[in-house]
Amino acid sequence: MKKVRDAITQHPSRQKIASTLNISPKKVGWYLSRLYARYKVHSLVEMALLLYDRELNDRNRKQLLIEEQYRQLDVLSPSERAIVELLRKGMSNRRIAEQLRRSPKGIRSQMWTIGKKTGLSRVELAFLAHQRFLLGQP
Repeated sequence: MKKVRDAITQHPSRQKIASTLNISPKKVGWYLSRLYARYKVHSLVEMALLLYDRELNDRNRKQLLIEEQYRQLDVLSPSERAIVELLRKGMSNRRIAEQLRRSPKGIRSQMWTIGKKTGLSRVELAFLAHQRFLLGQP
């Protein structure tokens, strides 16, 4: 179980976790369902954020944050930053669309654009936004 938790923080997708640990994606799903129940979360993003936050408590938060990472979020438009902020809270595309009164397809398209601009995955964006939030930076 500890290996799965460690893999979530390093490779936050079921396929990558399965390939890293050399187990089937079905088995990863079984482990994740147990972890979701244990930590009372509902998605892989929430689980990764929770585990990452625990990891941050063990280390010095300021040493983990690098200015180069922040520049990746600085290239985003205000509407893209709003999406990343809601993503940081663990929201799905549908919930983000409801919150911002846009279509889910439009949010998915904008998430793709954000990914192209920053070179980061959905979970990496959430991590980076969460780091900035913990340090009180916009």
